[in-house]
Amino acid sequence: MEGFKVARGDVIGFTDADNSLKVDQFLKLIDEMEKTGADCVIADRKSKEAVIIESQYLIRRLASESFNLLFPRLLFGLHVKDSQCGGKIFKRKCIEPVIPKMATQGFEFDVELLWRVKKAGCTIREVPVVWKDDKGSKFSFKYIPEMGLNLAKVRFGLLKK
Repeated sequence: MEGFKVARGDVIGFTDADNSLKVDQFLKLIDEMEKTGADCVIADRKSKEAVIIESQYLIRRLASESFNLLFPRLLFGLHVKDSQCGGKIFKRKCIEPVIPKMATQGFEFDVELLWRVKKAGCTIREVPVVWKDDKGSKFSFKYIPEMGLNLAKVRFGLLKK
């Protein structure tokens, strides 16, 4: 969250450090924002139009699908295909009021962030991207129970900043 606080400009965004989403794909998010006027645009590797150069292992894909169904969709009511893809941009006016409310800091923060953006009345758009899995990713299944618990606490007001 510290990066959001010091960022400058009318559009603020981030991408994962593993370089799974190349710069040209990140620029597609900006193009979509300019074209549609959306307040938030996120990368989507789950739609039919997305191109996956190197896929995640099957077990990781299944875990990702399960997580996305259970938490973003069911628990938070977010109608996005891919909350965890590491490419997101926001209009400053949309993200600034949300950042001080953020309670999570782990891999689950994307879900809370999108939920708070939606609650603030901001529009969210998804853009299919070209994506390549990084087999050296730092994510591990051992984080999932804590991620789920933190998200449940946020959703029911038990975890606050």
